[in-house]
Amino acid sequence: MAVTDFSPDTADITLDPITRQQVIEALAAKLDLYVFPEAAAKIQTDIRQRLADGGYGDVNSGAQLAATLTAQLQALSDDPQLRLHFSPQSLPHLEPAEPTPEEIEQQRWLSALRNFDFNRIERLRGNVGYLELFGFEPPEFAGETAIAAMTLL
Repeated sequence: MAVTDFSPDTADITLDPITRQQVIEALAAKLDLYVFPEAAAKIQTDIRQRLADGGYGDVNSGAQLAATLTAQLQALSDDPQLRLHFSPQSLPHLEPAEPTPEEIEQQRWLSALRNFDFNRIERLRGNVGYLELFGFEPPEFAGETAIAAMTLL
């Protein structure tokens, strides 16, 4: 999904029915990548059904379509981070770039400062292990720390 600004200064475009349908179908296809497949399927079904029923017929601008779809995405998924942004200009398609050795080393250093997101390791009563993680780091960075944590538990 694209990123831009919804402020009143942002230029808008008028959508014809074909473009509106293409945008909605592209969004539905991108939802295949959503982290929760069941929620994605539910959203895809809903927005495609609304499209077939003419539910977006009164949505005539790019910003309005993005706002309408964002409200529906969030309501159907209960995920406030799932959103569609509008940009009046075509955004460049950027291929993922491989990080440079310097970038990899910087990430490794920053990860180490955070203890590779291992926050707390504790053995509780009853021989219960407790591991608090704040995130997941690449195994090549955090592997030794993960092994040490699991050995302790």
